[in-house]
Amino acid sequence: MFCLACLISISGYGQFTSRLGRFQVDQVRGCAPFTITIINANVLHADECTPRKPCLMDFNGSQSQNRYTYTYPTSVTRSLSVLYQSIGSDDIRVIVDPNILPLFETSLLGNQVSVRITDTNYDRYAIDFGDGSPIALVAASASQIASYTYVSKGIYNISVQGRKLGATNNCGVRVLAVRL
Repeated sequence: MFCLACLISISGYGQFTSRLGRFQVDQVRGCAPFTITIINANVLHADECTPRKPCLMDFNGSQSQNRYTYTYPTSVTRSLSVLYQSIGSDDIRVIVDPNILPLFETSLLGNQVSVRITDTNYDRYAIDFGDGSPIALVAASASQIASYTYVSKGIYNISVQGRKLGATNNCGVRVLAVRL
């Protein structure tokens, strides 16, 4: 059984619009390496960023024309900017967090496992108990514990992924096998 008080609702994320509303990206925060894509460079003005009228994109201090996808290799906080030829520049803030595998401990009692998150690097943690049951999302706290009861004995891989609020779920996953 899950620790129901510990669960956090899953929120869907959509498009993110630049400061002046001229372009949209698919995401603005994630763990390194983090790939971001400009999904619409012509939100307010059609044909401002095209092969015939290129824009200058600056993702990480490296500028190139009409480059719509970029992978940030390391953690950084900076502005992604797009310079349009006739309407000027626009930007959006991008946060790339370090990709730290979360720390956790497990304890067993019969067919029940308790997972205690000992990590404090993330806002919440996704716990997969390794048997096809739904993933439990727990809020970060010093004594956060999620419990689950398995139907049968066996070896199960419990995985925990750290997540930041408002970020894509691309951070690394730590896995620990337990035998019941």
